[in-house]
Amino acid sequence: MRRNDWEDIIQRYKSSGKKYLAFCREEQVAPGSLRYHLDKYKIAETKRFVELPSKHQGLSLEWRGLKINLQQDFEEATLLRFLQTLVKVC
Repeated sequence: MRRNDWEDIIQRYKSSGKKYLAFCREEQVAPGSLRYHLDKYKIAETKRFVELPSKHQGLSLEWRGLKINLQQDFEEATLLRFLQTLVKVC
């Protein structure tokens, strides 16, 4: 299956309200495969940055509970180096 197929299956599972094994039986999905992709999906979700609405002019980012508030005139190159370093150490 392709990545988009698994994303669709995961979304259907999450919205179904069904128990894990019942969903697997009905969808004819191997339980181990669904577990693998659920775990992979969770890891991918935690690695994404989320832009937060900000009360001040500028930009706010949140990643794994770390909040970064930037002024409107922030230097992009410095932010990029910071984010690259952050991803490496986390």
